[in-house]
Amino acid sequence: MRLYLLAILLLIYSCKSSSQEIEKKEPNFVLFGKVKNNSFEYVIDTLTFKKSISNQLFSKESKGDTYDKLEIKKAITLGESREEYYYVILYHYQKRLKTVRFLENHFSNLYLNENSVFNTIYNSCVGKDEKCFPNVVINSDLTKAWICSDKVGVCSIDENECKSVRSIIQD
Repeated sequence: MRLYLLAILLLIYSCKSSSQEIEKKEPNFVLFGKVKNNSFEYVIDTLTFKKSISNQLFSKESKGDTYDKLEIKKAITLGESREEYYYVILYHYQKRLKTVRFLENHFSNLYLNENSVFNTIYNSCVGKDEKCFPNVVINSDLTKAWICSDKVGVCSIDENECKSVRSIIQD
């Protein structure tokens, strides 16, 4: 009986350690934060991240302009296929700008993933919060896409109320 329990414990331990090994060796993943009891813990320096993204996304004329706030959020995808997802959102209140990037969740560790185009996109929504907020939709071909609406296939009636800009930052 003891030998049987020992074998089960070794099997569980080896499965757990091998999954953690894969997580550490995966190329192009940057640990951004961790999920801790329905809240988030930042691993990166958020001030440096905000400044870096601001410098790369804002024009030369607005140098020195930075996002006001950064936070990690959890949401559910829109569309027929519903999945939980995490993202980082940066707010610039004066410009009515919200810029987001998808975070990969592996064992409650949230990563910036450089391995796919969708995961490298910074999607910016410019407009009123209640009508112009970033969401992920899962398309019929199971690909993910950012939209600036809370309804799939429906944009704001007034084009001036909400605009979407997608950017990819290459290091």
